[in-house]
Amino acid sequence: MPGSKTGFLDEQDGLEPRDTVFFGGDIEGRPQEIEDDIEDIDDELEDEFGEDLDNISSIGSDDEAKAAEYDTDLEVDAEKLIFPDRYDHDTSGKSAYLKKCEEIGVQPITFFLKHMHDTELVMKYHSLGPQGMKAIATPLEVNTVIEKIDLEGNYILGEGATYLTRVLRENVYVTELRNASIKTLMLRHNMFEDGGAQWFSDSMNENVTLETLDLSFNRFQNKGCVLLAQALKDNVGLKYLDISMNGFGLEGARALEGALKENKYLTDLNISYCRIPDEAAVHIAGGLQHNDTLENLNIGYNPLQEDGADKIMTAIQVNQSSVLKLIDFGVLMVKKSFKALEDQLAEERGLKTIYGGVLPDCPRTKLRGEGREIDAMKMLLRDPMSKLKAYVEKEGYRMIDLLKSFDRDNSFTISLEELKEGIRRCNIDLSDPQISQLMRQLDKDGNGEIDFSELLQGNDELILKKRAAKKWQQAHDKTLEETQMEAKSEPKTYMSTIDT
Repeated sequence: MPGSKTGFLDEQDGLEPRDTVFFGGDIEGRPQEIEDDIEDIDDELEDEFGEDLDNISSIGSDDEAKAAEYDTDLEVDAEKLIFPDRYDHDTSGKSAYLKKCEEIGVQPITFFLKHMHDTELVMKYHSLGPQGMKAIATPLEVNTVIEKIDLEGNYILGEGATYLTRVLRENVYVTELRNASIKTLMLRHNMFEDGGAQWFSDSMNENVTLETLDLSFNRFQNKGCVLLAQALKDNVGLKYLDISMNGFGLEGARALEGALKENKYLTDLNISYCRIPDEAAVHIAGGLQHNDTLENLNIGYNPLQEDGADKIMTAIQVNQSSVLKLIDFGVLMVKKSFKALEDQLAEERGLKTIYGGVLPDCPRTKLRGEGREIDAMKMLLRDPMSKLKAYVEKEGYRMIDLLKSFDRDNSFTISLEELKEGIRRCNIDLSDPQISQLMRQLDKDGNGEIDFSELLQGNDELILKKRAAKKWQQAHDKTLEETQMEAKSEPKTYMSTIDT
């Protein structure tokens, strides 16, 4: 109120107003009763703590000293807020990933965040797409922990390949600084196409730390395969390359010849299912004739013929510097001359060769001791995969439906136990040994589980086996017919054919 003094009580209460309401401190004019209370408290403290009272009274001064130290920390924190990049030592790239996700508007993947500190990052079929690849590429460029990346089946496409190959280029720089590197990259079934092949070609020329690269089933056509083969020619460091299930054709095989001649580092090459024709066998043979580092070659399930296989085996024999330990022709039927070369190379160099069988020069009408005619298709139908395929077709299923039906733990893979349980539940006529054989046939990477891509590959192999068996049967029947016609005119010759 104007002209009045301030206080809790005014004159109307019958008490004299005070200039100041006081709750502590040493201010002149405070009431005597407060003075007396303070003296009583001091006496009690001295009685209780004695000489330690000085130590207690010094607590406040210690706090003041610490407060002075905090001032420096606050200054650093402010600097962190202004310049976060100077203080970000996250070698996994987690903060960079979250920032990039927010920037491009994609949802962060919990699985990726959880496994960024692992040496192996396995993210099969996580539906990344090009934008998801863009997001994870940013932290992978600076990641110094991950050595193996498996991104099979993520529909990354050519656009995503541009982001991924930048990882290969940038991570080399980080490697030189921090002694870590990406050594294994599994990128099967991402539909990169020829546009993506250009990016991989460039990065393969620049990256020297990558040792294993899987680019299978990515819709590379002749142009893309030529680019990859040319990059392989000058690459240093890559030891394992899987470019199967792509469209090499004749032009790609011609480029591959130069790569096999010049490359001095690659030890394992998978070019199965690459539409390499029989006329391209001369180029594969030309490369192998001058190669001294390749140890394992898978060239199976290509439209090669027995003559092409002969050319390849002859080239290996001529090359005295060849270190090949295994060559896989799939189910290709070969001539007896091929078999002779195989036996010679197996004895001299320990070379193991896989193929479908040997074509007889003059097929017999009966198998010795069995009393029945040769029927390649019936023999094929006894294959466990044939029985599984027959069940799928009978029930109107797709292979993906079968996978889902057998996959009890929703892991998108089938274990041996799940395979056995599923086959018994469906009453498919397969014994336990046949189920184990089927597991060995389909489990291409030998990890004890069948995934969707392996199931598809097994289905494709069965189709090619049927074609090969049909072709073999036709050749057999034709030769048999000719032999029987000859027997009508010369019965003794025909009987000697059966007896030999």
